[in-house]
Amino acid sequence: MNWLLECFNRVLDLPLDVLPRVTLVAAALLLLPSYFLPLARLEVGGPAHVRSSHVEIYLGDRSLQDPPGTLPNLRWMPFAVGLFALLFLRSAVLGKLANLVDVTVLYLYFLAFGVWAVMREFGALGRGSVVSWSIGSGSLFLGGAAIVLVIALALAWALRKDSLVEELRTV
Repeated sequence: MNWLLECFNRVLDLPLDVLPRVTLVAAALLLLPSYFLPLARLEVGGPAHVRSSHVEIYLGDRSLQDPPGTLPNLRWMPFAVGLFALLFLRSAVLGKLANLVDVTVLYLYFLAFGVWAVMREFGALGRGSVVSWSIGSGSLFLGGAAIVLVIALALAWALRKDSLVEELRTV
């Protein structure tokens, strides 16, 4: 077991090359448009309803009401997105594989939770929902950042594959 942990620690301590660092900066830049573009478009109604209405949801939308005991809607998301941009840049500067793995896992968890929270908040989950929603362009940038992070991991692996194998042999 100690051998396995030692191998794992040595691999995670390897430095990142320039290309994965650049992709981390690109991921941070991809988060910026999400502040200005709609995350989703919700439409209430449907075929059974004579008239339907829609609303576009923006990051940190202050027009939403907070029912007592619920999530503060999406007001926390601008802070989280900004925090992730800083973490992406921090990982690019520190340049360790461990930082890249950490920030990628955390960001993917954040996206999964964010999608669940939006769907739960607006009744898009559950039976008999009359809410239909479509993805806004802001969400595409948030998802694009996730794809760029996965690409950064793949690049880090591809560029350091020989070093990784060598590290595993020395343990």
